[in-house]
Amino acid sequence: MNFKGREREGILDEGTEAERVRSAIQSGLAGTPDTATQREAVRGVSRREELYSGPYMTSAPDLLVNFHPGFRVSWESAVGGFANSLIADNMRKWSGDHIIDPEAVPGILFVNRNLSAGSAPAVAPVPPRSSKDLPNIIDLAPTILNHLGVPVPQTMEGKSLL
Repeated sequence: MNFKGREREGILDEGTEAERVRSAIQSGLAGTPDTATQREAVRGVSRREELYSGPYMTSAPDLLVNFHPGFRVSWESAVGGFANSLIADNMRKWSGDHIIDPEAVPGILFVNRNLSAGSAPAVAPVPPRSSKDLPNIIDLAPTILNHLGVPVPQTMEGKSLL
């Protein structure tokens, strides 16, 4: 978002117009297909307020594009440039990424001790639960601090799993 007073050449005032632009971006990008394969490339667009909280939330991007696995922003876009097309084939060797919608890519945490009652037990199958009830990457730092006997700052998101 190109806000007046925040960006050097900002044109948008916070308020009704900014809300209209946010909503248009969210609805316009969600479900964007790759025209070559007709596969959906963009799962959706999240507002930072939906993902982050705390004193540094305003440092996060205003909107985050959530891609399906196999899609990402262009290499040019990732470093501040512009690609020549909306969707392009990735011809570079891939070794990992941090831009796929986290809801589409579950993680695995291996531990050698019992976790708190809110986390998934080490017995399969685990009945489906809300993603808000499952351990999250933001729980790692509080868990590590708790294990080391270090107080967890109140501003830190997440919860100890021990």
